[in-house]
Amino acid sequence: TPMSIQAMVIRREVITSSGIKQIVGAVGQDSFFSLQLFYYAEKIKAINLPIHIYYALVSGSTVNTVKKRFFERSLILEEAEYLWLKEKGLLSSYMHCRFNTYFRDWMLKKLSMVTEEDMEESVKIVYKMYIVYQNDYDGQDSLINEFVGHCEKGGYRQAFQLCRRHFF
Repeated sequence: TPMSIQAMVIRREVITSSGIKQIVGAVGQDSFFSLQLFYYAEKIKAINLPIHIYYALVSGSTVNTVKKRFFERSLILEEAEYLWLKEKGLLSSYMHCRFNTYFRDWMLKKLSMVTEEDMEESVKIVYKMYIVYQNDYDGQDSLINEFVGHCEKGGYRQAFQLCRRHFF
């Protein structure tokens, strides 16, 4: 996440003139929103003051409740973010600097926490997220490669178990 939008002071015209909108129904829309803000802002100033303290371990929060719906809502964001990054000429930089780490250490880690009941559908949705970026993926991450290999063969349980072994 570039920065928490909850702790930003933003000039209204940056939002209105750029047309930035939150993606309704998506998980992580605040991260995408802040990425767009940075893109459109003419100036950014960071201050070293504790304005906002984000506590992620809130029971029942969307980010900490890992079920199939979390991945469905994440896919909505990934599809929109991919198109925006491509449109703005930022996709190559994103793929080089962020994709592997994000997909492996956020999505695959979250997948390792899903319930048995939601396992297969969740794996399929995470695989769909990968497919969004597939043509631009550098193939350099062994965990992602192994996950994809299982999914391509229909081995969704094996893909899930791979994530579980890796993160637990």
